[in-house]
Amino acid sequence: LPLKILFKMKIAVFVNSRANYGRIKSFLYEVKKSSKLDLKLVVGASGLLSKYGKVVDIIREEGFKVDAELHSVIEGDLPISMAKSTGLGIIEAATAIETLNPDAVLTIADRYETLATAVAASYANISLIHLQGGEITGNIDEKVRHSVSKLADHHIVCTERSKEILIRMGEDPSCIINLGCPSIDIAKEVMDNKDIYLKKQIVKNEEKIGVMIDEKKDFIVALQHPVTTQYESTRDQIVETIQAVEELGMQCYWFWPNPDSGTDVISKELRKWREKSSLAKVAFVKDLSSKNFLGLLLKSKCLIGNSSVGIRESSFLGVPVVNIGYRQDGREKADNVINCSNKANDIVKSCKKIMEKKIKSSNLYGDGDSSERIAEYISTLKVKNVKRFIL
Repeated sequence: LPLKILFKMKIAVFVNSRANYGRIKSFLYEVKKSSKLDLKLVVGASGLLSKYGKVVDIIREEGFKVDAELHSVIEGDLPISMAKSTGLGIIEAATAIETLNPDAVLTIADRYETLATAVAASYANISLIHLQGGEITGNIDEKVRHSVSKLADHHIVCTERSKEILIRMGEDPSCIINLGCPSIDIAKEVMDNKDIYLKKQIVKNEEKIGVMIDEKKDFIVALQHPVTTQYESTRDQIVETIQAVEELGMQCYWFWPNPDSGTDVISKELRKWREKSSLAKVAFVKDLSSKNFLGLLLKSKCLIGNSSVGIRESSFLGVPVVNIGYRQDGREKADNVINCSNKANDIVKSCKKIMEKKIKSSNLYGDGDSSERIAEYISTLKVKNVKRFIL
């Protein structure tokens, strides 16, 4: 009789934000269709909140079953709110892990929700798989990422440099593998359908507030998150970026920031400047699907801000990026990125310079075929507590 695996490896994947989902979506599809893996999807934190786009609704619309929802965000704009949210996240994640009883837990990147998941899985003695470890950035995210790496049992990194950093941190080289970033898979899909995205109006009227952007004409995209370690400077930094966008005078899609300390400060300034009609050519967008967002970047003349999407997906898409401030300091960057200070005149000068440059696509963070490799790799791992019965 042929051998049959009666029990798949049960893997719990935690998605806590729109960025998490964009990073991992293509991998989720691979797990869903795998004959060796059983997906248990946990959605929590800002992924459940309307003010941040409520990505849990998009997840269900795109065909995934959500096995658990974790409410763990403490409202507030102070750094202490993030600490308290981390504590609540540990409690909620521990409950989900106990209920779902997975063979392995996969957590993504470097946010406080990631740390909560890692702590809960580690104390539950469940194998922890960390995606995007070993990267360097100029914010508290780096401390979180390295902490998660020390808790993790298996590391799937996106660059060779990241692998080397983890080895220098003392991690077992046999437990580290570079398979690229699954978010690049979505970027590749967008690139393969480039003509469709270039021709259509991506942002619909009901998806934005403010003016209607003519996407057949030149426009830029702005996405700036608060820098937690520079909380007191948040207002000054966003005002400088607003002034730069005004001075550029181009059409602009401005996306709402992540739920970190300082987010309310940024949101308040954007609303204030919008209400006094200073941002006359700006449309404000809360959220888009991953593909539409990347398609929008592909059409844009430039992305300005401090989001990692400018470093990762934009490098593959060949989108010019002005990286503001030091939130992404230390990250590996392709030729599509120019770094600048938080000052308006420097931002304007950098935008004009990068928009004149011819940008080529880069495979720095992956070739667009990572998800299948990651799913296959995970299915071969010897994880704690996994039971495979052969008949």
